[in-house]
Amino acid sequence: MASSSPRELKSAATFPWESICHHVNKAVVFLDAPAAECLHWVGGMQMMLKAGALNVKEFSSFENGSVEEKKAVFVVSDLLANTSEEVLQDIVTGSHFRQCIAVTTLPHSLHLHLLEHGGVEGANTSGEKIFRQLEGRMKRWMKVRQVQNPEAQVLHMPMFAATICNNLFLTPQHSSLFPLLDIELAQVKAQSKVQVDTQSTDSSTNLYVGLNMLPEELQTKIKVFVSGLSGFCEHLRVSEDVYAVGHTSRIIATELANLPSARARRKATQNRASILLLDRTLDLAGPAGHNRDTLADKILSVLPRLQGHSTDVTVNMASLCSNGSRHNAEVVVPGCIAHPCDHTAQAVLNTFVIQKHKESLMELNRQLVDVISRENLPLNLAGSKMGRINADTVQKHLQLLKDHPKSLWKNAALAQLAMATVQTLTHPQTSHWDSILSTEKLLLMGDESGPSAINKITQLVQRNQSGERSHSLDEVIVLLIYAFSLMGDECSHNGSEVRKIQECLMDAILADEKPSQLITALVGEEKTEASVNHGVKKLFQKLQSIGKARDNLQRYKSIFTMGSDVHPASYNSILKQLVDVIFDPAKPELVDIENKSAGLRDLIKTGFRLFMNVSKPRPSDHPLVIIFVVGGVTPSEVRLVKEAVAAKSSTTQVVVGSTCLLRPEDVLRLAICQDNLHPE
Repeated sequence: MASSSPRELKSAATFPWESICHHVNKAVVFLDAPAAECLHWVGGMQMMLKAGALNVKEFSSFENGSVEEKKAVFVVSDLLANTSEEVLQDIVTGSHFRQCIAVTTLPHSLHLHLLEHGGVEGANTSGEKIFRQLEGRMKRWMKVRQVQNPEAQVLHMPMFAATICNNLFLTPQHSSLFPLLDIELAQVKAQSKVQVDTQSTDSSTNLYVGLNMLPEELQTKIKVFVSGLSGFCEHLRVSEDVYAVGHTSRIIATELANLPSARARRKATQNRASILLLDRTLDLAGPAGHNRDTLADKILSVLPRLQGHSTDVTVNMASLCSNGSRHNAEVVVPGCIAHPCDHTAQAVLNTFVIQKHKESLMELNRQLVDVISRENLPLNLAGSKMGRINADTVQKHLQLLKDHPKSLWKNAALAQLAMATVQTLTHPQTSHWDSILSTEKLLLMGDESGPSAINKITQLVQRNQSGERSHSLDEVIVLLIYAFSLMGDECSHNGSEVRKIQECLMDAILADEKPSQLITALVGEEKTEASVNHGVKKLFQKLQSIGKARDNLQRYKSIFTMGSDVHPASYNSILKQLVDVIFDPAKPELVDIENKSAGLRDLIKTGFRLFMNVSKPRPSDHPLVIIFVVGGVTPSEVRLVKEAVAAKSSTTQVVVGSTCLLRPEDVLRLAICQDNLHPE
């Protein structure tokens, strides 16, 4: 294998599920939420049923098997211990199983390391005693129901990635993983007695934090993530060089580069790849902003999340399938946008992610017209204008399918994407999205003599309080995140302005009779003057840390260009800046991109550089580059990366990975409201 193509990317995500399918025949399958979400994007419940599964259920103490169901397969994305083991015991003792197979995403070596603090993490361990001990307990639980000769087995399958479309994958199990801000790193330093690593190349060594300095629960979360990423590389069949930009990415990259099992794996393949890990906190302006031009961004931000999922959305199909249509079918479950087994729907979703809004609508319309023509339905294109596709156009095509149930059934996946588009374009939130975008553009405008961005947001809060409510408090705080990330210290250099907006926000929160879940998470369930004051102070401490996130960088200190008489003010994504430099034919020095894979080979190269013209390692040295954004990415950024690589005429395949796809409100939840030092 010379490189990993999109087909091989999908195969790497699908491989562990294909292995699990070998065990599910005549079994009831229990999945926890992250495992179910991964399966949803790589094959869905249909994949299990085709393999012979009798049923698929939630991994929950409230579920069990029927008397007729004698075999169970449990797929768990966590340690098979503590709560997971309790749930496993509840299900087994409440059922009549004769054979149980427990599948975990984590290898035995990591179980041993985390549960007994013994052994070397990622090393090969003979005997797998923890798995064997659990098998013994599972047999005892089955004997509670007088089962004779019960069978139990524990397996490891690294189910890590969900492929959303070509060259984009997510990690549902790690959707809440978010990089630490400087204020959080300072807290770790203050509580730790470990000395600063003098070998760190970070120019801000006073904020250097190693994995062993982090709270135990965060260490566990990172180790689980690294184990999954290493397993994913194994399924890609690549030996990776690891690069990092940002504090948290550096910790992850160091752990991956030094993982014993990863070192052994790299020796077994000649196929090379580069992984560049990037902290989301270095650029929150992109996901907090509304200047996004893909249809996927709008759909994911406007439609509600599918229950139990971190990415897919709920599509209301009632108007196509409810009373009044010829089908007269009762709607049982909502539609969605994930249809990995339908090539047409998958191609359309790919277009939604990597093409602009207009091109996506045209491709959707083309596919619908093809379906209608193929089904010999009475298509009427009279009055249609080429290039003028809107919600009404798509709705008319859907109406034809509604009147022909067999055609609707055959093309249900495409119909769900079309309905998601119609509901997004006609949703009131879509026009409000444009209103927020206008506010963001207003923040960028002005000069030194005019009001600052903070002053403008203060005026917005004051207008809201006077009755002209145009933005919710959540949206106001997201605007603050956008401004601080974009402009850095400029937002906080005027102390009186900062104090004024803090006072205005406190008054607004206290006056809000129905605060949102995120505001409640910020100030507490019992909203008092003291709790609100504490919450707002905490908010601005994090905002100021967001504004300083790039201070330690040399080349990428700025993502904002001030306007002039000739050019308007503009935002320049750090992702695009990184891609431009990495694939620049001139090969400029990568001053902020740390290579964490320096082994003997690299040390020899370093020696040769003293007297020979040997270039430093670059991510672009290999045929596959995986850019992984820790903390979330947006579809618009994925499109931006694709276009930036194409502009450099690079033949390298670039894959974007991330923990989740971000909506603007997700930035508030992850960066401000969530406790990233002590994850649940």
